[in-house]
Amino acid sequence: METNVFIQAMQHPSPLFRDRTHAGTELANHLLKYSSADNTYIFALVRGGVIVGRAVADRLNLPLHPCIVRKINHPTHREFGLGAISGEGAMYLDEMTMSDHGFRRDHLEPIIQQERVEFDHRRTLFAADKNPNVEGATVLLVDDGAATGISMMAAIADIHAKKANKVVVCLPVCAPDLIPAFEHEVSKVICCSAPSPLNSVSEWYESFPQVSNDEALAFLHANVMPQS
Repeated sequence: METNVFIQAMQHPSPLFRDRTHAGTELANHLLKYSSADNTYIFALVRGGVIVGRAVADRLNLPLHPCIVRKINHPTHREFGLGAISGEGAMYLDEMTMSDHGFRRDHLEPIIQQERVEFDHRRTLFAADKNPNVEGATVLLVDDGAATGISMMAAIADIHAKKANKVVVCLPVCAPDLIPAFEHEVSKVICCSAPSPLNSVSEWYESFPQVSNDEALAFLHANVMPQS
């Protein structure tokens, strides 16, 4: 599998991007080969990835569609992800992390069921059931960054289940140790930067606010709203 990382690892955090729109613009510069390509779609992870995806889609003249993912978090440490749900039943579980912490899938079933409810809500809200058939197509999977890779791995599983011909992971910033895992699953990985260490995606942005459903919907439908 092919990977392009355009800015090598850095030792000290220094923001690379003004905001998600700037990150998408920079990312699009490395995706120009896909401009106006036939049978090619951009799927952006909801919600922050949609703003990045809008900038990429506008530059490449490609359609933008939502990819719904919900994380499955540790029962008592909800910021700590153990897996994610995506698509119609697609799910990724970090088996190694679960094993290290003594978790089995049945331990997570109550959380999985809760997240499925929210997943279904967002799927309806973002009209994900109207996404195009991507069987045999090229799909560019876009997010605003990857620190653990859990959400992106779930999104990859979803797109593979839809029988896309090629899947390209497209990220402004990514933890370097995730790249081999992505390479194993997709046709290509495009990453603007893979800094080490990457403690959080937000530290590589000057402005990284939470994105509301309304904002994500506006960007998805090209009614672009400025970030605060």
